[in-house]
This record gives sequence, C-alpha cells and structure tokens, in this order.
Amino acid sequence: MRTRLRVFISSPGDVPAERLRAALVIDKLAQDYSRFFEIEAFRWESEPMLASGHFQDLIDPPSRHDIVILILWSRLGTPLPEKTAVREYRGIDDRAPVTGTEWEFEDALRAAQLRGAPDILAFRNTNPAPVDTQDLEAQARGLAQLNALNEFWSRHFADRGVFLAAYDGYRTIDEFAQRLEESLRKLLERRIKTLDADLRDQPPLWLSTPFRGLEPYEFEHAAIYFGRDALVARGIEALAARAREGTAFLMVSGASGSGKSSLVKAAIVPRLMRPQRIEGAAFVRRLVYRPGDGGGDIVQGLVEALTRGAGADGIGLPELLAPGQSAQALAAALRAAPDRPEFIFSGALNRVAETSRREGRILSVENAKLVLVIDQLEELFTIAAIGEEDRRIFVRLLAGLAHSGEVWIVATMRADFWHCAAEMRELVALCEGNGRLDVTAPSPAEITEMIRRPAEAAGLLFEQHAEHGVRLDSVIAERAAAAPGVLPLLSFTLEALYAEDVDKRGGHVLTFATYDGLGGL
Repeated sequence: MRTRLRVFISSPGDVPAERLRAALVIDKLAQDYSRFFEIEAFRWESEPMLASGHFQDLIDPPSRHDIVILILWSRLGTPLPEKTAVREYRGIDDRAPVTGTEWEFEDALRAAQLRGAPDILAFRNTNPAPVDTQDLEAQARGLAQLNALNEFWSRHFADRGVFLAAYDGYRTIDEFAQRLEESLRKLLERRIKTLDADLRDQPPLWLSTPFRGLEPYEFEHAAIYFGRDALVARGIEALAARAREGTAFLMVSGASGSGKSSLVKAAIVPRLMRPQRIEGAAFVRRLVYRPGDGGGDIVQGLVEALTRGAGADGIGLPELLAPGQSAQALAAALRAAPDRPEFIFSGALNRVAETSRREGRILSVENAKLVLVIDQLEELFTIAAIGEEDRRIFVRLLAGLAHSGEVWIVATMRADFWHCAAEMRELVALCEGNGRLDVTAPSPAEITEMIRRPAEAAGLLFEQHAEHGVRLDSVIAERAAAAPGVLPLLSFTLEALYAEDVDKRGGHVLTFATYDGLGGL
C-alpha cells in the first residue's frame, strides 16, 4: 500500500503563477514517485469560502500536513480575527493579529520544532515589488504590506544579514520551479529510505505495455506519459493566462511526429482536470474532436460528438440538447450565430455543475468547464469536403467558445500548415500573445525520461551490457538524442522490445539481443 503524503502550499495572493507551477511540479513528482507515495497538493483555493464563517477555519492546519511550501514576494496578506468559533489565530510568540500566511507558516513551524514535522520549504521572489504610482491609497496599502512582509522575514529568515533559517530566492518562474522540484525530490528520496522493505518493493502500477508504438497517447495513458513536463507547464500556464484575458485558447504546433497530440491528450488535459487545478474552475467534461470526423459537416459533427452518449467518464456534453431537440437543430443554431454560443453552453454546464455540487464532486465556488481538444486542425485545409465557408464558420465558433468563459480549447496543428492558418484572421487572433505553443525536439534528458519512466511504472528493467557495463536504456537514449524526428521510431522500438522480451518470452528485462535483432533504433 502506498504512503499518503500531503503537501500544503501557503502564500498570499500576489504569486498566482508560482502557486499554479508548484501544483504542476507536485503533479510531476506524484507521477514519478507513484510506486511509493500518493502525493496530494493542498491550496487554500481547494476549500469553499462560506459567508457563515471565516474561510481560514475550513482549512486543515498546515501542521497536519507532511510538507509545507511557503512562497512570498511583496505581500503578507490580510489579518485574521484573533479568535473564531473554531480556533484562535495567534503567532508562535502569541502575538495577534496575524495574517493567514503568518499563521500557516508558524503553525507548521511550531509543529516542526515539537515533533520534527512537517518539512518546510520557503521561497521568496527577489524581483522588485510592484508599487502603484498613480493611486496613492493603493500605494500606501502596498508599502504597508511590504513593510509587514519584511518584518516577518526578519523575524524568521534574515535579520541584519544573519540568516536564521534556510530559504531559496528566485527571479523567474522557471528558476522557482527548478529549485522547488530539487528540494522536493530530496525530501521524497529521504522518505523512501525510511520505508519498510515491503513498501519500497511495490508492485508495478502498469500491467501492460507502457509504450505506445506508433499510436498516440490518450487520456487514459497519463500515468505512463513522461518527459515533456516543461512543455506541459508552459502550455497550462499559457492557457490559464489566456483564459484570464478572455480567450481560453491554445494552439499546439509542431512537426509531424513531434508528439503534439499525445502531449495534449495524455498530459495537458489530464492535469487540467485534476481537482482544484485552476481557481474557480472545475473541468468536469472533455472531448477530443478531429475536423475529419464531421463527415463533411464540421459543425454538426462537433455537435454529434459532444452530445453522443450520457457524459460517462466525463466525455462530451449531452446536456447541450434541450428536450426534444436534435443534434441537427442545435448545429443549425450554432451555424446561425457562431460568435455567441455562450448561452447554450453555459446553460448545459450550469446543469452539470448543479449535479456535481450535490454529489460533492466540485466545490460550491467552482464553475463547471469543458475542455475541448481540436486534434489535427490542419484537416480544415486538407479535407476537400470542408469548404471555405464551413471553415470560417467553424473557426468563428471556436473563437466564440474560447471567449465564452465556459469552454477551454486546445488545438493541435502541424507546423507546415501554419501558412494556411495565417490566411484566416480569426484563427491568427486566437493564437495571439502566448496562444501558441511550439513543440520542439526533446532534449537528451527528456528522451531519457521517455524511456526509463514508463518502464519503471511497468516494473521493467533494461539489460546491462556484459562487456562495457552500459545499460540498454542509456544506449537507446544516446542514439535517439542524436537523431532528428526520432520520437515515432523510438516509441516503435520500445514497443517492439516489450513485445519480444515480455509478451513473447515472459521476462521483465529488455535485452540487447532483441534490440540488436531489431537492427537498433
């Protein structure tokens, strides 16, 4: 049985990008260490804010968690009441009032001093703090927050150049993520060493081939999709930023065979749909649609895909159809007003949200969202049955959905068709700013993860060469890193190794003999 680890993320509201990236880092580590731990991230967004009491009362104290992450920049937050019906809010030295961030950190610190847990990691953004130069009242509030933060910092971390406790400073979000991941890995590796032998020797989590050959990874393969965490983080952060700006759209572009579809379907969508991943949004439904699936009527094909079935496993949105309404009638309505689909989709998603709240699957403050993947968008331009008028109506419909606030859209497109997209003003507008994510060739480190991590999830080993002592996975990774456009061949080779050494011979070691017999990569 895996050990449960609870990670509490504490911060004021001025570091939302860091909070999201921290959750994504924890997602990655939860996948990497899934054989040993069930890792759960907790943020204050994870609990409802009720009018009947202070929201801090509903938060499980950080002292009851295993790891606490503190992230600060320019604010310390709002003072808490000294006492509520649930608990008193005082500092470790009994001072009052204290802010939520102060209380969370010092609650964890007190427990760590008394019983050695939780582990505490502290980070501070060292960029200049923002100051409002126009609104004097806002300026005064900002300076007061900064002064309070500096006083707190001097109390716990640094006083006149004397460092009281360890912390990490950072200037960029990537630097923060790297340091956070390194620190968490050290804590997890240390915990693995303390596990009993039977807990360290866990059975495989994946009982069939962890390699997809020439097939793309799908939503259900999220547990064995590795190696693209940087792209995943950039994609989700870009999509969230675009949604905050009013256009929830991301174009994922890359060469044929670069893994665009797998990246979206097996990583970006599954991580978006984890509970409380985006504040106020619950991604309860999803759909993958290819323009070629429409049989010539691209809008009706989308409606039929959305309304097919009963929404089982979170797929589709059959609630779009009113009683007695047909998919053809709904498609005609969307065709007539492709720029304003929000009323139809908001009504359907509101009904989903009401049901989900009653069943306790989403929070009362969350709104239900649909994640729509338009895979292989270049089919708009390659399928003769899709005419120019239909093409433009479909893109206008995507824009209307992206602007609606109800649907988040991720599209994939081969880079060599971008010139076609560039001729459509509406599509270019959707990709403005950071609305386009280019999938580049994986780094050697990413290739190594693509080879080793799925094998580990399936309990597989790679043979060590008898003469030069190098393991097969290292040989494959080195040769793959030197070959451009190698991902399809790499995946095919790994799947072939599994078919021969595991399926056919019943072993659990992937061997040099089979690799050489295949002719190498």
